[in-house]
Amino acid sequence: TQGEILALHDLRRPMPPSLANVDQDTRRDVSLHLQTFAPLDDPAKRPEPEPLLVMGAMLARPEARGTFEELARSLSLEQLDALRDPERAVPEGLAGFGTDGRKRIAEAFRTGPVPERRDTAPDPRLADEVLVLSCAVSERVDAKAPVHRSTLPRDVEAVLRDSMLARNVPEAEVDELAFGIARRRAETDLRVEATREIGIGEIFEVRARFDGNPDYPERSNTDAYKAAVAKGMRRLHHEEPLPTEIERRVARAVCATHGTKRHGLAQAMAEALERGTTPTAEGIRKERKALVAELQEGPKTRDSSQHRSLLRRIYRSFTAAEVRELSRGSGATLDRVPDAAARKRAVEAVQQLHSKTWRTEPSPWRERQRALARSFGAERGRGREHYLGAERG
Repeated sequence: TQGEILALHDLRRPMPPSLANVDQDTRRDVSLHLQTFAPLDDPAKRPEPEPLLVMGAMLARPEARGTFEELARSLSLEQLDALRDPERAVPEGLAGFGTDGRKRIAEAFRTGPVPERRDTAPDPRLADEVLVLSCAVSERVDAKAPVHRSTLPRDVEAVLRDSMLARNVPEAEVDELAFGIARRRAETDLRVEATREIGIGEIFEVRARFDGNPDYPERSNTDAYKAAVAKGMRRLHHEEPLPTEIERRVARAVCATHGTKRHGLAQAMAEALERGTTPTAEGIRKERKALVAELQEGPKTRDSSQHRSLLRRIYRSFTAAEVRELSRGSGATLDRVPDAAARKRAVEAVQQLHSKTWRTEPSPWRERQRALARSFGAERGRGREHYLGAERG
């Protein structure tokens, strides 16, 4: 509220009861930050009715995000979602923001920290890890898990930041967990590579990744797969896989968050890494551009297996919230497409890809696909079970 913003600006003002949980040190930090980045001409004046300046300022410094999130908790999830998407209906309590104000606030949410000064720029390595882990969790963790929120990237970032600042984290436990993640990641890669060498369809690679068994219909393929896996396991026995940097960070996060509400997400991040080597952040960004370009052209074939492969690429490269935005024609990804007709074709393509579900799809996101299709009336029932060499299901 305006009174709360004034109290945060000026330490001489009494603290409102609604901010009683903000300690004196935090209040001093916030006051200094607001006076620097969102100054008022006269502290005695009322601030602008629209708190965009304050919100933008809080987003401008990465270390202030936690405080911003604490203040944002005064809004309901519906209100926050409406601020991120100005096209949504105005919920109760946001009528005074206006259409233009909501659009500018949505832009502040999308752009995040503003790297105008070197000391306030976000850590690019952390940004890459957040992107990789957010996409991996969305693709690889059970769709019914409570971690799949619209705030997943910020949640992942909070887990990583908290773990980096945590003290007294048992390093021996971190090492043991990191090596365990690396070992399971290598075993998954081995199973996927074995099915790829046999080369009779992507569905078997997906089953090997998520079910641990490609479930070949032919005995000869099963025997070849088992022989390749046995050979690879002997190699892993002699060459212990080493954890990557991101695996070490996640292992530390699991240990550091033990007993906290963020432990579940940290465990989900570890589970996602165990499902095989993840694409790099740069690879994800390139794939996103390629997918948006393909979607603007619409499906080029009626081949069900090709549609299924394209859908897997989408769920591999975008978070659950981003896929939902693509299907509804909203969000930053489509905002970058200047042509309205091209955006419409992309939305139609995404909805068409969701219009058919497959009972045998082993990917954890399958239930989310089904629910999303139902939400905009696109689901036409499950795909006919068939086997065409390239895909079964």
